[in-house]
This record gives sequence, structure tokens and C-alpha cells, in this order.
Amino acid sequence: PAVGPRHCICLEFRGVLLCRELLLPLLQLAGSCELDDDDCISYKGFLNYMLSAGLGVFAGIDVALSVQQGIEALGRGCDDLFEEVADDMKQVSERFMTYVGRAADVEGGRAWELKHQYYAHGELPWLSKDGSRRSVLHALGAIVDMGGFESIEEVCAVACPLPQKLQQADREAAVRSAMQGFWEVVYARWILACAEKGAGSLESLIKDKQKQAEYTLMPKKSLKALMSEKEEYRDRCRRVFGTPPEEAKTVQSVPHHLEAGGATDLLRCRLVTSDSESLRALWKGLRNMTVDRDGCELAYVVNEFHGEPDTRDIRKVTFGTVIKVGAPSPGRMVGEVDVVLQKYDALSWHRELLVNYDNGIYSDSTSAMRSLCGTRESGQ
Repeated sequence: PAVGPRHCICLEFRGVLLCRELLLPLLQLAGSCELDDDDCISYKGFLNYMLSAGLGVFAGIDVALSVQQGIEALGRGCDDLFEEVADDMKQVSERFMTYVGRAADVEGGRAWELKHQYYAHGELPWLSKDGSRRSVLHALGAIVDMGGFESIEEVCAVACPLPQKLQQADREAAVRSAMQGFWEVVYARWILACAEKGAGSLESLIKDKQKQAEYTLMPKKSLKALMSEKEEYRDRCRRVFGTPPEEAKTVQSVPHHLEAGGATDLLRCRLVTSDSESLRALWKGLRNMTVDRDGCELAYVVNEFHGEPDTRDIRKVTFGTVIKVGAPSPGRMVGEVDVVLQKYDALSWHRELLVNYDNGIYSDSTSAMRSLCGTRESGQ
């Protein structure tokens, strides 16, 4: 082999050796869900490091085969686990989606017609549910109260997102046109600010109920992501909440002012529990809470064990709660708690590693290593 500052010595030999003795055995352990961390060694992190370094190029076919076999084996593991726990988990709720407590109170007029943030926070003083009553000043004040702005420049940019439209001859039409962008985004900004404020409240409430469970606060959703997602809730919001008279006959593509509230996963955490007994204990604890007394109240349960017949996936139970957020005048919003059994959690992260490789997540590093090998060979 060539020797020099720009060449690697015995690169292929070392790469093949690492694949045979380390990478392939680790992939086999991942496929059998046995890549546990022992002796303070993160085998998951080590496998991820080797794949990120592009070492798979030295045993491409064998690596791809091990990954495919592993994904298949983990799918069968999901099937087997479902058979083991499904009957027990289905006792938590009778259906895939179940409203409980006040959210199911049809006779009292408080029943939820759909999963939406509106049913948590209620009528807003600055925006009615059909959009016929609005207040720019109070809307901005509500976002400020939740800490949703970082500077006065940001407030001004949100307050008048399209100032050039104010130059139109028809003053009233100009203001209406300029503010269209404001009302399309303001509710989304406010509910995201509420989620930011509520993270600590959700953590303290859930950890108090499940002290032994592994708790993870899920990454917050960006404004851009929420704005892209909210259109899928548009038709349902127009049907349930109505629209202002001047928009009642417009096409369905016109945004609804509250459509971003259809995203109920803005404040969400994940609990990993050892068994179904722990899950049922959390279920009972939440059912006995009220938002007025305890700051949290159960509204619905989404039980994926009543879901699709194909069980080669990761199943969980989600508790949708209404929690208080912010101070000194707290608002309310939906906070979701995803509960996963430990065995499903292990299957999940093992499969994630293999699926990431199969989906090409490591393709750039693999290509870079292949290029490096080609550079070395050309220098011989």
C-alpha cells in the first residue's frame, strides 16, 4: 500500500477486520434485541459510531443482509409481544379512542366533538371559536403573557406581517388584507408558547404519579412544522366551530383561525413502564384528578392495542390530559402522555438503528469511506 500523509495504510484489511469482529456481531445483537448496555459500555452508541464512520462499506452485502434479517426478526418480536400483552392492555379502554370524564359529558354539554386544544382552554377573550370576534391587542398580550416573544421587533413583525399591503387605495380593504397573515399564525404562536410554559407542569405531575418510570419530554414542535400540519384539521374546525359570516360561503381552503389547535401533541412526554400494572396505576391516578383541584385532568385515551390487525409495530397507550400552564393567570392546554412497556421500548430503539441504516441515514459516511478507499488505491 502507498505510504504518505494523504494515504491510509492497510485500510481495507483493517476495515474488513472491524466488520467481521465487531460490526456484524453488533448488528446481529441488534436484530435479536440484545444490544443492552453492560459494564457501563454503550453498545448502542458504539454501533451507531461504527455505522456513522462508514465501516459498512467493507462488508456491504453482509451488512445489508444482517440489517434486513434484523428488521424482520424485530417485527416478529413485536408480533410475539402483542400476543403476550394485548389482552391485558385492552382492559385499559374498550376502544381505540375513548373520551372520559368531562370530555365525555354529553348531557352536561361539555363533551368534546374532536381532539382539539379549544376544549382545554375554552373560549378565548381575544378570539372566538368561529373567528367573528377578534382583538389584535389582546392577542398580542396573550402571547406576551406566555413568553412567546423574544424582542419588540418580533412583536412588530407579527402584529403587521404584510405592511406593504397598507398602501392600497381602499383603506379598509388594505387593513383586512394586511392582517390576514396575522390571524393565520397568531393562534399557532400562542399555543406553542403555552406548550413551552407547560413543560415543567407536565413533568412534575406525571413524575409524581410514576416515580419509577423512565420519563422523557418529547422535542417541541417548531412554528414552521405546525403551520405545515394545521391544514389537515381545517375542514373539521370549520364544521365544528363555524366561521365568520363573511367567510361562511368561501371555499374550504381559507384557513380557520383555530385549526392549529387540532395538533394535540405540542406538549407531550413519554413514559417507559415495566408492566401493565404500572400503566393501570397511572390510569387510575389520572382519573381521580381534576384540573381545578390538581392542575391536571384526564380527557381521553388512545389505546393502540385496539388498532390495526398488523401487529409488527410498536404499540403504546396515550393519555390525553388537560393541564394548567403559565402563571399568575394560568391557561389550559392538552398534554399527552405516551406510555410504552419496557419490552416495546427495547424493540423500538433496536429497530430504529437498523431502519435508519436501511433508509440511507448513513449513506453519506459510507460514500465518503468508499471515496477514501478509491483515493488510496489510485495513489498506489
